[in-house]
Amino acid sequence: MLILAETKCSDDLSLRPLVSYGFDSMEIIPSQGLSGGMAMLWKSNCIKVQLIDTDRQFFHARCELPDPLLFFLTPIYAIPHSNLRSILWSKLKVLSAAISLPWIVLGDFNDIMSASERVGGVRCNPQRLKWFSDRSTECGLSDMGFQGPRFTWKGPKLPDHSRLFERLDRAFGNARMFSELSGCFIKVLTRTSYSDHNPLMLQFQDELRVNLPRPFKFEAMWLSHESFDSFLLDNWSTQAKLNVALSDFQLALINWNKDCFGLIEARKRNLLARLKGIQNSPNYPSSSFLCSLEKELQAELDLVLRREELKWFQKARTEWIAKGDRNTRFYHLKAKMRHRRNSILMLKDEHGNWIDYENALRDMVVSYFQNLYQAVDSDFNWLTTVTSFPPLVPELLKNLGAVPLNEEIKRALFSLGAFKAPGFDGYPPIFFQSKWNIVGESLCNFVKSVFEGSEDLSVHNNTLISLIPKRDRPEIVGHFRPISLCSVHYKVVMKVITGRLRGLMDTIVSPFQASFIKGRQIHDNIIVGQEVLHTMKKIKGRKGLMALKIDLEKAYDRIQWDFLRNVLVEVGFEPQFINLIMHCVTTVSFNILWNGSKTMDFEAMRGLRQGDPLSPLLFVLCMDIWVIGSQSEFLTLGLIFLILCSPMICFCLVRLRWHKLSVCCPV
Repeated sequence: MLILAETKCSDDLSLRPLVSYGFDSMEIIPSQGLSGGMAMLWKSNCIKVQLIDTDRQFFHARCELPDPLLFFLTPIYAIPHSNLRSILWSKLKVLSAAISLPWIVLGDFNDIMSASERVGGVRCNPQRLKWFSDRSTECGLSDMGFQGPRFTWKGPKLPDHSRLFERLDRAFGNARMFSELSGCFIKVLTRTSYSDHNPLMLQFQDELRVNLPRPFKFEAMWLSHESFDSFLLDNWSTQAKLNVALSDFQLALINWNKDCFGLIEARKRNLLARLKGIQNSPNYPSSSFLCSLEKELQAELDLVLRREELKWFQKARTEWIAKGDRNTRFYHLKAKMRHRRNSILMLKDEHGNWIDYENALRDMVVSYFQNLYQAVDSDFNWLTTVTSFPPLVPELLKNLGAVPLNEEIKRALFSLGAFKAPGFDGYPPIFFQSKWNIVGESLCNFVKSVFEGSEDLSVHNNTLISLIPKRDRPEIVGHFRPISLCSVHYKVVMKVITGRLRGLMDTIVSPFQASFIKGRQIHDNIIVGQEVLHTMKKIKGRKGLMALKIDLEKAYDRIQWDFLRNVLVEVGFEPQFINLIMHCVTTVSFNILWNGSKTMDFEAMRGLRQGDPLSPLLFVLCMDIWVIGSQSEFLTLGLIFLILCSPMICFCLVRLRWHKLSVCCPV
């Protein structure tokens, strides 16, 4: 289907050449002079369109795709006049009251929703922004988002020779659209010299998308089945190693889900159909048998609904259920919205070109992180001259690497969030927590063997990387935060080490480090920063002050492992404890989760994982010694700025983004 807005055509003669592209059906809205006009063309063998209503500013049609997939589509061209736009939204509100199918409204609205959707020109009117947002809310519509360039309209040159850019073109959808058409996305295509607008592409299914294997995930609703405990006892091997026991149980669990548990949606439909048949029976409610059967089916349906609710709660990654919200539809929509937000359809490459092909995108992202986790040659000889860490009590150091007791391991396990995202093996913490009496012995044996040094962590340290957007509309790979999904049994090991090390951090780390240390608050830095800037602003005379704001890009991912080992040695930890930490850190292998599917495994040679409980403490230790060791670099930079700047300048705030420094390990 092809939709053209502002055609400035009063008839269809100018649009007839488009038939040569295969569009055999066409509807037009004639322009009034050289103002407005719309056209909608489609291929009847691909999509069935039933035109319901037309207006000067929109089409309203019922569309059917071959799946079959039914939805309402309303292309818009909002005439840039406030009164006419008000009429448009009034008519859309009337249409929304009669729509029960998924509804998509898209086109040129000649309005923006927030000040961030405009660059250049006069200041945005807050009342106009609110008016546009309120009108869409009244119609039950939500912004579908987009992938691609941020602005869709390039305005004329302004008096200061700059350009006005705005996001005037967008797409809205109702609640049914987000729940039933979860694979529907909007792509902003490249603008050419023939138009000042970027085309929008409504895409239901990417033909180039590769169906990669999805990782196994343990469903928490399985735990509520009456036969799960006996099934676990029969298929859990207490004599085998933990990774082997989990792998064997996974295979048995997949078959058990098919044969015994079944599809929750199918059971729900079956129960509802049986209840409907009972209640429609002419012998109901006089028949005691039907009443008794209805009571049994209602109890079974309640159990199925609770399991369905738990399923979508686990997918939605929300904790509102603890506050009494039991709306399964809410969790369903929450999961769909989360999936849409995390899906990657278009990104810029290193040259600034938009890439939207599935294979090229996936290869670009994997290559980026492969290069990111590659080690670089660095010289850490200066580290031996830095004595920033105070001496520690030998008795405390000996206890750090001691083999933990079962109570300590259990306490570490139950400190994890029950529904946190699972790791490579697919088992969330709730599996180990709820079935501690069965699997607890295997978990304890694994943790103890790691501390004893008899367990090879390389087979347990496969890590999935989930790409979480750091901004609303990510454009490059660097706009994603790589969150590592570690296995639960590995996290328990790290939790034990973290719990022991956390009590010593206050005595090891300098008092100027306020984050990740027990008893300190990162918000203290905000107050300190405000006081520094206030002092610099109020200072008088010829004396100058300068502040440097250092932005460490991908700091966790650039920590050199040799540097980390040297820092642990400088702290004074025992060799056995250092080897334990380094064994946990250096045996990692990664696999990027690409739109919910695995890609390819690759090994890392540097970096700390965001998602590892121990990583914040290790990063603080590295930063504490790095800052002291880099004081000469800071002083050199400060001297350069003072030489370049006039002595009359009393304030200079510099934001630096460093990628490589010879003395800087993290960057």
